[in-house]
Amino acid sequence: MASSDRMTRVDVDVVTNAYVDTHCHMDAVLARLNLDSIEDYLALADAFDASSTATFEGCVTIGCSSASFESTRAVAHAGGDRVRAAYGVHPLSAEEWRREDVRARVRELLTSEPRVVAVGETGLDYHRLPDAGPEAVAAYKLAQKEAFAAQMALANELNKPLIVHTREAEEDTLEMMKAHLPSDARVHVHCFTSSANLARGLLEAFPTNLCLGFTGVATFKNGQDVRDVIAQVPLDKILLETDAPYMAPTPFRGQTCHPAMPRLSRTMNDSHNAATRQRAFERGASAQPEYDSSSWLHTALLANPKARGLSAFAAPWSFVNGVSATWTILYCVGAVSTREAAMRSFEAAYSLVFTALGFLLVFRLSRAAVRFWECRTCFGNIVVGSRNFVDYLLASAKGREVEAIEEACAWLCAFAVCSKQFLRAQRDVPAEQLAGILSEDDRLRAENARHPPLFCIMMVRRAISRAFGAEKGESVSDAVRGESISRGLNAQVDFLVLNEGALERLRSTKLPMVYVVHLRTFLVGYLLTMPFVFASQWRWGTIPAVAIVSFVLLGIEGSATECEIPFSPDHANHLRMDQYIQAVLLSVGSFLAWDERTDAEASSLTRSHGSCEQLVIEVDKSTLGDERR
Repeated sequence: MASSDRMTRVDVDVVTNAYVDTHCHMDAVLARLNLDSIEDYLALADAFDASSTATFEGCVTIGCSSASFESTRAVAHAGGDRVRAAYGVHPLSAEEWRREDVRARVRELLTSEPRVVAVGETGLDYHRLPDAGPEAVAAYKLAQKEAFAAQMALANELNKPLIVHTREAEEDTLEMMKAHLPSDARVHVHCFTSSANLARGLLEAFPTNLCLGFTGVATFKNGQDVRDVIAQVPLDKILLETDAPYMAPTPFRGQTCHPAMPRLSRTMNDSHNAATRQRAFERGASAQPEYDSSSWLHTALLANPKARGLSAFAAPWSFVNGVSATWTILYCVGAVSTREAAMRSFEAAYSLVFTALGFLLVFRLSRAAVRFWECRTCFGNIVVGSRNFVDYLLASAKGREVEAIEEACAWLCAFAVCSKQFLRAQRDVPAEQLAGILSEDDRLRAENARHPPLFCIMMVRRAISRAFGAEKGESVSDAVRGESISRGLNAQVDFLVLNEGALERLRSTKLPMVYVVHLRTFLVGYLLTMPFVFASQWRWGTIPAVAIVSFVLLGIEGSATECEIPFSPDHANHLRMDQYIQAVLLSVGSFLAWDERTDAEASSLTRSHGSCEQLVIEVDKSTLGDERR
């Protein structure tokens, strides 16, 4: 990542807006985000708000079943002035309302708890009716209607606003509200996804204080009906809500929804997530430390056993030296006759064998070095290819679906991490290495895939298709441009797959066995016969001489073995894959941050700070001018 002293600071004049989430289930949000308290969540929200044009001021958290009353109460107490609460019984829990203890607890919470602002949520939900026949359906609806009517009466009695939930029950909802509520009742019809007819009917029946709440559904690709309703509702009758942890908006589908959801550029570059990833990668890199190739002291004399790759040839070296020491001792103490021990006549042939072995070892080591460098080249290509892909993607993303763009970036990062794990034959996908990038659900999907890297690539391609595929009503020129961009991005993806496939090929293809078997047979035979040939000349010096020669020759073969398939996480001489993947993630994070900053700077130069009404008037005038011409 570029250092801060190399980045030019640009002050952007932006307007900061505070917002309140009018409907969420904060106790469930804390559970899904694995946070211990509302204080932790507020601190998290404030940290993201520090660099945002909008700040999270507070929320209304809803306790709508006996199971959530106490957790909602705890959140409201701990949240101070930034959290308000509402209590009631949800239509899907309507049977609970028939219990005296539940009704008494709801009344107690509404009348005795501080910072309680509404009754609910309550209402009617006919989305999933029982399959047990007409009588069961009628009983199911009756329980909901009884609970709804009683809670509307309770809201009237306590003079509190009412939070209404309605789904596929338009006629009954409107009819009951008209029958049980005064026309000036304060009502929040939350998560409104019903028809424009119901919206008009509600606003006509309760013209003064009724508002419709809209969630992230309005951002969904199939949410056009909701957007059409929003366009017909007066601005002062609209409330914004998340219904967290549900209804995550674009571009956060599949994640835990919450009021302070940041963009990928924020979550990925968040200091806590970045530090978590850095620690995870550093733990992996610690087994493969960098070394100073210019230092003869550290490379020639002080290199540790792991750096020398002793594990690759420790067994044959020990066996050869065991034989050498045994024979030398027997010879020097006279346990064998000198006539039987004298094999000096073999010295000439022995020198020829040594020369042949030297050529074989040089070839073996050079092939291993070529394979090692080819693996390193492929990883370098993955780093460069990832940078090119994200740069091209973000440069072409204007006007495209933000969710798809961010998904492509996130899954690209996951591809890099999964490739590392797959090449190391490790089935897990470390959550710490993808902190702030993938949701836990998506991480598990990748981890459970048969081939995690290809699963990630599949998700990248689908995100590209969503972002740049032809849409209904799109002009021919825009469709052609989208198709061209899509082909370019898929070519970049092909490049990444090609290099990951090359790494798989190198991992699974060793030097032919006949060569390795032939070399090792004669190498071990040569070393085993050394004490028999030279003991008569070197006597006690045979033991250190054989130890040194065998260390050198077996060390060359061991070096080739050590570097032939360089993907292990705990071998000092293998590829430093954790650092390569960290470079990919840092590059993607930098591109996202730069892109967001560029958008903010461009926006500050072109955005009018006048009212929305002024902007609409200006657009209408320009359009009118075009029509007149």
